[in-house]
This record gives sequence, structure tokens and C-alpha cells, in this order.
Amino acid sequence: MSMPAVLLSKAAWCEPVHVVLFCGGSGSSPIIAELVRQFPDVQTTLVVNGFDDGKSTGALRCLIPGMLGPSDYRKNFSRLLDFSVAKHAVALKKILDYRLPASATVGDLANLTCASGCNKVSSVSQGELAHLLSALPRDLRFRLQTYIALFLQYCHCKSQYPTLTDCSLGNLLFAGAYLASGSEFNACVKMFVSLCPVGAEIVNVSRGECRVLTALKEDGTLLCSEAEIVSPQGQSRILDVFLLPRTLSSDQIAELEPLAVSEKHLRLKSLQAQAHISPEAEVALRNADLIVYGPGTQFSSLFPSYRVLGVTDGIRHSGACAKVFVANLEVDHDIQTLSLTELIDKALQMMNDSCNESGLITHVLYNQASALRQRGLKWFNTGLATAYKNAQIISGDFESPATPTVHSGLPVVTKLLELRLASARSTTLRSVEK
Repeated sequence: MSMPAVLLSKAAWCEPVHVVLFCGGSGSSPIIAELVRQFPDVQTTLVVNGFDDGKSTGALRCLIPGMLGPSDYRKNFSRLLDFSVAKHAVALKKILDYRLPASATVGDLANLTCASGCNKVSSVSQGELAHLLSALPRDLRFRLQTYIALFLQYCHCKSQYPTLTDCSLGNLLFAGAYLASGSEFNACVKMFVSLCPVGAEIVNVSRGECRVLTALKEDGTLLCSEAEIVSPQGQSRILDVFLLPRTLSSDQIAELEPLAVSEKHLRLKSLQAQAHISPEAEVALRNADLIVYGPGTQFSSLFPSYRVLGVTDGIRHSGACAKVFVANLEVDHDIQTLSLTELIDKALQMMNDSCNESGLITHVLYNQASALRQRGLKWFNTGLATAYKNAQIISGDFESPATPTVHSGLPVVTKLLELRLASARSTTLRSVEK
């Protein structure tokens, strides 16, 4: 029987527990919220990659060469804002999540930088942004206005302005912070998340090297961007994903097109450019008591993080008692034909340990009801096996009763901390027996 969450919260840590969670921008949000809100004594570090290049994020990355994608950092920071800690957190969240309407102009953004009151803005939702800015403390309002001004100044110098329709204002603010940081992405992340206290640390998995994603499917189809990887596609499985220094040119695509799949694979591997683990991510893994591979869009948000040089070594040498893979509830476009065990295989492939000899995954959480749904992640394993490649498979009820496509934070987090506690006790007993 599972230990009640209240008892678990008292029993699971005589010492502080440090959880490292690999995540994207949305898939792990219920788990993160539960960790931060209900288990405040747990130190949580979110490890995120910035290889996103979809929609307005892609436009910003084209506009500012060298910058990684800000969306997943913004989304996690916005969701972590605690309204009980800072009264202005509500206004800040609305500002970060605000989507600019079709009527928005560069002039509207410029008006937001006016230090003397923001009532000049009228075409952007009848001054809604101006009202939200005015609700912020003066120093925070000045910081946001400075970021907007730096972004607009950059656009003016380049004589290029992005299309603002449906653009996240938070992404524009992040771009301004990136310019304010001297184009140092990881310094920008720290600067951005310092806007308001939150209950978790958010770090970039890499040192900030500018990389783009390209995937190769088993039928030879190329997916030349992160946006294509997460979009509807043919049934052929994704064979591999690559970190490239720049998007493939039309000439490179034409050169790759007639090659056999194996030749395409070798050529794409030769084009890869390494990204290296950031000091922040390295320290977090080294000090982790529990490592969690979160659910989400695997081939864009999760797998590329495991490919960053040094991440696998960091996981292997971590003191974490449990390293838990939380399986998706349903299949996304990128994993539409994969079963649970095949998904585990892919994760291990990305970590260069296909047989899990190093124990990079110790446990897998699988939602048992997923097997019954049309788009649910299926378990095509034979019999009632409870282990796969040295990882314990734990089948249970991990989905939200109200929204079956979303994880329920409490049962997932409770199980994660139970596993950490049980693994720690087991390790202690083995040490005593020796």
C-alpha cells in the first residue's frame, strides 16, 4: 500500500531531498506543480533544453542568431509563480503569457517603454498591458521596460521587425534579457527567472551553444526542424535525432535526398556539433537524490537533452538512489507507433546505454489505463513482466480523473518519493551488510 502523501512528506526526508527533473514546457507541469506546492522541502531543479524553433520562437531565433529558444523556460517560470509569495505575481504571469493580437504594432511595444505611465497604449487590448505593467513594483516594471526597449533597439538596428500576431510577450521580454546579458544564454535564464521568486531552479541543460534539431525517420524522411518533429507526420518511426549547428540548407537537403537511409544517418552524424553540459546541470545531477525523466514530446523536449555531452556521465555518476522514467500517457506525433518498451529503448539509445548496463533508468512509471485507449501508450510486452532491461516497471493510476490525457501530480510525486525512500533504505542496508 502506498504511504499517504502527508506521512510521506514527513518520513521521506530527514535531510533535504534534491530532485532533478528533465522536462519540456508542458508535459511535466502537473508533476512540477505538485512538487513545488505540496512538498516545499524538496529542492527541485528543472533541466530544460532550448532547441525549440516553432512559431514565434523560430522567428526570434532567426532574428537573433545564436539565441536558443526561450519558450520552455518562460512556460516553466510562468507556471511556478506563486501568487501567495508576491502580490504582483498575478500581473507578471499575465504579462509573460500575453499573446499579442493582430492589431498590435511595434509602436504599441514602444509605448510600453515609457517610464512616465503606460496609459499611452490603447490598441493592445484597450490598454490591458499598460494596466498590468502599472501593477508591478517600480524596479520590476523598469526591468521589463528595459528589456522591451533593448529588443526594439536591436530590431531598429537590423531594420527587421518580427510579426507580432500571436507572439508571446514573454518571449520578447526574454529576447531583451538575452541582449541585456551580452548574448549569454545561461546568464539570460538566470536573469529572467530572477524577476520573481519561484519554488524551483530552472537551468539550461547545455552551455548555451546554438543548436537546431533535425530528425531522420526509418523510411528516409527528413524532419528538418523541431517544428516538423512535433507536427503531424507519416507513420514511419523516427530513427534518430541530431544536434546541428544550423538548419540544413536546400543544397544539403538535395544532396541527402537520394542517399540510402544508412548513408543519410552517417552524413547527418558527421554534420553534428556537440553541445556540452552546463555547470549548473552538472552540479544538479551530481547532488541529486532523485532523477526524473519527465513525460512530454520526447524527440524534441527530452531526448535531445540526453544527447548533450556530459549528461549521461552526470546521470551515471550521480548519487541519486532512483532514476525514474515517467512514461507518456498518450502517443504524440513523434512517438505515434512506439510501445512503452520501445520508448524506453529510444531513451536508452539517446543516453548511449542501450542495455541499461549503468542503471541510468531504475524505475518506469506506466499508466495502466493508457493500454485501453486508442491513442494511449501501449505496453506490448509479453506476459505480466514487472521489469525491463533492469528497470522496474510500476503500473498504476497516474492520470488526472478530469483530464485523462494529463498526469495527476499527487500520485506521480508520491510514487517518486516512495521510490527514492525505498531505494535509499536499500542502499543503506547493503552498506551495513558489507
